[in-house]
Amino acid sequence: MRILLASLGLLVATIAAADVVAPGTGLPNRTPEQLTVQWWQWAMSVPGSSSPVNDPTGANCAAGQNGDVWFLAGGFGSSKVRRTCEVPAGKFLFFPILQKGDRSRTCDAARAGARLKMTDALELTAEIDGVPIANPKRFRVSSQECFDVYGKVSPMLGKAEPYPSASDGYWLLVTPPSKGRHVIKFTARYGSVIANGLEQDVEYELKVN
Repeated sequence: MRILLASLGLLVATIAAADVVAPGTGLPNRTPEQLTVQWWQWAMSVPGSSSPVNDPTGANCAAGQNGDVWFLAGGFGSSKVRRTCEVPAGKFLFFPILQKGDRSRTCDAARAGARLKMTDALELTAEIDGVPIANPKRFRVSSQECFDVYGKVSPMLGKAEPYPSASDGYWLLVTPPSKGRHVIKFTARYGSVIANGLEQDVEYELKVN
């Protein structure tokens, strides 16, 4: 795996069919932290039965998607899911290998809570089209500023009181994959008592067209 400069001026690591943007690098108009905020607000904006996070098959993968970044998700709590998803060509992909959010009365408390839940990450793996991502722990993104996790919830649905929210986790940003079939897999496990030994085992079959 080697490092190169992409046409957009992003530093990326070459993989089989797409490129993973280097740790700490976002898009020209968004930092990795800002992308995590957008992901959380997307994940919380879609109600239960239509939620792409609760979705076991990928039928809801297009829910709430817009713009130049397409979000993928694990599941709520320990999850083993296999999803099939059609993705428009030209979209960046952004997803967490493992992440936790926290809400509290103060931003400092929320950040500490999210960080605490990441301290016992035991195993992280990710691969794209059979090519493993080396040392996924390099891709950690922690909130420096807090946000309203329910900021994109429709007023028609109502939303919880907007206590400060923070996030901590391991996230991959992938440049737009070529048209055709791609497989993304990621797994995570950690033994924190606070997180109840949460495990994720996620596979996406993407059809880019």
